[in-house]
Amino acid sequence: MAKPLFIHDGNQVIFSDRIHGTMHRVSWEGGEIENLGDGFAAAVWRDPKTGIDWHYFLRDFVHDGKLL
Repeated sequence: MAKPLFIHDGNQVIFSDRIHGTMHRVSWEGGEIENLGDGFAAAVWRDPKTGIDWHYFLRDFVHDGKLL
């Protein structure tokens, strides 16, 4: 697992699985892990005007010489 990112309110964590090249979201309290799809989680940002959380990710990202 790599690069855990906290959602703005701190209730959820987004993380990347380097082996499978996928991203996931889970509640800080625990529970079921949600698959967000292929890619590497890069950043999260909440739009202050709308309150919408944006999740930014990378595809075809190379890390340590390995394609994710």
